[in-house]
Amino acid sequence: MQKNFILGAQQMLGLTRAEFSKKLKISKRTLADWTKEEITISEIGATRISRLTSKPIPANHKIIDWKLHFQKAGKIRGKNKMKMYGNVGGDEAYRKIKWLE
Repeated sequence: MQKNFILGAQQMLGLTRAEFSKKLKISKRTLADWTKEEITISEIGATRISRLTSKPIPANHKIIDWKLHFQKAGKIRGKNKMKMYGNVGGDEAYRKIKWLE
């Protein structure tokens, strides 16, 4: 969906990837990542494309709250670290005894 929106806008304007990225005020790499759908397009980027082409943003889009997204990602990463390495902080009981001393 994201890929079709971006490529359709680029073709409509008749611009190369480099020219299109300059118009959007983003790097070529960011545009490539959006096009490959490796990362989701930002709301600002989608709005800029929409303004340039007078094409509406697709109706079935959703806006991600980045704070919640990063919290979820952090929890998943923390659980994976625990599986890989175990408790990184060491023995909790020993640490507490030493702290009380």
